[in-house]
Formats: sequence, structure tokens, C-alpha cells
Amino acid sequence: MPFLLLFFSAVLAAVDQFLKMLVVTNIKPVGSMEIIPGLLNLVYLENTGISFGLFQGAPWVFQILSTVLAVAVIVFVLLYKHPNRVFLRILRIAGVLVIAGAVGNVIDRFAFGHVVDYISLSFFPFVFNFADICVVVGGIVGAAAMLYLYRVEKREEEARQNENASEKAEDHDHGAD
Repeated sequence: MPFLLLFFSAVLAAVDQFLKMLVVTNIKPVGSMEIIPGLLNLVYLENTGISFGLFQGAPWVFQILSTVLAVAVIVFVLLYKHPNRVFLRILRIAGVLVIAGAVGNVIDRFAFGHVVDYISLSFFPFVFNFADICVVVGGIVGAAAMLYLYRVEKREEEARQNENASEKAEDHDHGAD
């Protein structure tokens, strides 16, 4: 099963690379293309920073960090076990998205020294790409799943503590009779 997840990550990374190839071929020569007037433009942008063009100017640092992130998430997806199957599936889906996005951008960084960004929304100040979407959505889904699990486990622990306190109170009451 974990290797199937890696396959899906590879497919999404390939989609990312295909979209970037289309942008380099069709958008780079013209600079930009309006898709939905006043909302969505495709633009060609070379990003040497991280997602959304932040921290420009040290591409080798981000090559290393992106590679480490991708490897860490791959190891996590392959090795992490949890008794709650739904939680584990959700976390693995989040991992698939993060791996796909990280790998898609790592390929760009090593091949070109920059990441190709191309999605520009009128209401969002940054230009981004499909890989960035995968990383952000995967991160949000993973964080939400972990927060939910934390709350569930905390509630279960509180219930156990309340049950133990009730049992002790009953034992104490029976001892007084």
C-alpha cells in the first residue's frame, strides 16, 4: 500500500512537470496569458525562493531543504503506523500531496536552478504552481488530521481519567460501608 502511495506521488509530480513544460513552451515566449479576465492569469516566472516566491536568492539552500523534506515525508509515509485506519489514510493522502509537490519543485531546482511558477490570481499577491498547491493542501490536510486526532485522543484520555476517578470514588464509598 505505501508503494502505491508513492506511485500516486510520482503521477502528481509528473502532472506538475507536464504543466510546467506547457508553460515554458507556450507562456514563456509571450510572458502572460489572461485565462479568466480579472481573476486568473498564466504568467511565466522563475522562482529561486520557496513557495509563493518567498526568500529569493539562495536556490541551493532550497534544493537541499526541498530534497530533505521530500525524503522525510517519504520515510514517514512508508514507516508510520497508527491504529486508526481513517486517520492513517488521511495522513497518507496528505503525504502523497506533499511528496508530489516537493519532488516536482526539486526536479525544477536541480534541472534549472529555479522553480517555474505560473498561476496568478487577482486576489492573491503571489505567483505559484501546481506543486505549491499540492504542498499547501497536503500540509493543511495533514495538520488538520493531526489536530483532530490530538483532540480525539485528549477526549479519550479525559474520559479514562473520569472513569478511573469514578471507580476510585465508588471503591472508597464501598469501603466506608
